[in-house]
Parts: sequence; C-alpha cells; structure tokens
Amino acid sequence: MHDVGKIGISDEIMLKPGKLSDDEYFEMQRHVEIGAEILEGHDSEVLRIAYEIALTHHEKYNGKGYPKGLMGEDIPISGRIVAIADVFDALTSERPYKKPGVLKSGAPYRVRERRAFRSLPGGVFYRNIAADSGNQSGVCRCR
Repeated sequence: MHDVGKIGISDEIMLKPGKLSDDEYFEMQRHVEIGAEILEGHDSEVLRIAYEIALTHHEKYNGKGYPKGLMGEDIPISGRIVAIADVFDALTSERPYKKPGVLKSGAPYRVRERRAFRSLPGGVFYRNIAADSGNQSGVCRCR
C-alpha cells in the first residue's frame, strides 16, 4: 500500500526502461503525496498508518529524502521500516530498467553502506542479512 500513489504516475514514466530525466524523477516523487491524498482522512487505524507510510517512506535519515526532508527521529518509525523494505525490494527485484539482484557473500557490507540502513530499524535489518548471508548457497533467504 506504500506505493498506491503510483497509480497517479503515467505508464510512460513507470515503465521507462532507462534512467528518468530530472522532470520525470520529480514527477515520480509525487507518488508519495498522491498516495497520502488517497489514504488520508479515514477513521481506520490501519489506513491512518498507511497514510503515514505512504507519505514518509522516501524520507531519509540524513534529511535528504522527500517530500518534506524529514530527518532522523522526525521520520515516523512506520516510514523508516517500510523504507528499509522498499530499498531491499528495489535491490533484489526486477524493474523495467534493471535485472533482479541477489544478495551474495559480501552483500551485507554493500547493503550497510546504503543510507537507508543506518537508522535503528536499518541496523536490525542489516544484522539479519549479515547472519543469513553465511548460508551455503550464498543467497540471502530474507525475502
């Protein structure tokens, strides 16, 4: 539900096989506010949290995220947790512009370097990937 706002983004942008232009990237960033508009104003606790997540899952711990540039603990924990899952999904899933990745030996270090994983929830996630990366196949079974 965190990316529900992507229904308001054109297929031309969503399915583009190459890098987005600056204008296209700006348009793609609008999905968080579109999603928040879709989810806001409901009495359901689940939908209130979904609204919060839709609006904050692209904020970054260092304050360089969007849409508001929230920083650190100002980002709701729900948004920080979903941001971690979203980055992991982006790293390991096929997209129109890239093949899916697999986490192999050494991957926990590369994942740890991603800014999204530097918060408290990110540290917990990283430790679980690091523990799992020692398996025989070398592929993380976290998914």
